[in-house]
Amino acid sequence: MAEFYFDETRGFATVNGAPATQGFRTEKDFALGFFSEDCEPLFAKIPSEISESPANGINVCDLGYGRYFLSFSPAEKGGETHIFSQTRCKAGNTTHLITMCKRKEFLLVTETPGEIYEIVCPCPLSGIKVKAVGVKNGYLLRITATAQKKKLIAYVYYEDDYLPVLEKFCDDFSFDGPDVLIKEDLGGCNKCTRTQRNAFRNGAFVKTESSFVYKRCHEYPDELLPYLLIEKLLFGDDAGAEELLGRNLSVPAVREILGEYDSVADFGFLSYRPFIAGVYKNSGFCRVRYFSFGVKDGLITGIFPLRG
Repeated sequence: MAEFYFDETRGFATVNGAPATQGFRTEKDFALGFFSEDCEPLFAKIPSEISESPANGINVCDLGYGRYFLSFSPAEKGGETHIFSQTRCKAGNTTHLITMCKRKEFLLVTETPGEIYEIVCPCPLSGIKVKAVGVKNGYLLRITATAQKKKLIAYVYYEDDYLPVLEKFCDDFSFDGPDVLIKEDLGGCNKCTRTQRNAFRNGAFVKTESSFVYKRCHEYPDELLPYLLIEKLLFGDDAGAEELLGRNLSVPAVREILGEYDSVADFGFLSYRPFIAGVYKNSGFCRVRYFSFGVKDGLITGIFPLRG
């Protein structure tokens, strides 16, 4: 019998229009549900045969060994628009209307009589603030808001139409002159927090530097080193990753071996196997790619792809 695992925090999972707080697998095969306080649970049926065409809105990742990792972001049906709040911002001779609303999904809409720009949100935003700053031939609109435990920082350039420059839901942000510092709690084995500096250059925000703080800085057993390496590379901490490598390996070489990925197959999902870890790109239907790691004296000495 197939076994399913799921992650209600990936994407914008909702239950009857409210953000999901818990996920669970039903007693019946190929079905799982999401639950939010004060809301009726929402159930989604999974195809009886996992294929490259999963049910609408459901991402399926084949972990191997008859186990699947699922996530989904169901969109509520219906075309009616419910408005939560509105505010206005004047930039030059143009007045911008900013509306927090729900129309199938939660949207933060910025518009003039002739142009419109929408940001998809995980939930209704509060504390929405808009500030306009003149740049070159147009204006840069800075939008900030709170989304439950997250915050939104967005910049939109406006001349004759809207051009998104920066859009990020994060844990916190701050301003240092014209620069924006974005803080994200990335988690992982050692509870990583990343702060990225974004500088406005030639009409765009460019990431100029990143710093990393780890809440768990103690030494880890050799069995966890592969996960630490994969996570540091995923988070962009190349300097931290380099410290885990033996002399015969480098960060560029490791990235070439591992290939592109945006998710790590947590060892909690599978039977614990030392020195083996998996990575995958979480979109639509995908499969985990597994690697075996050589470890000696607290350093990774080799990485070898395993055949699925």
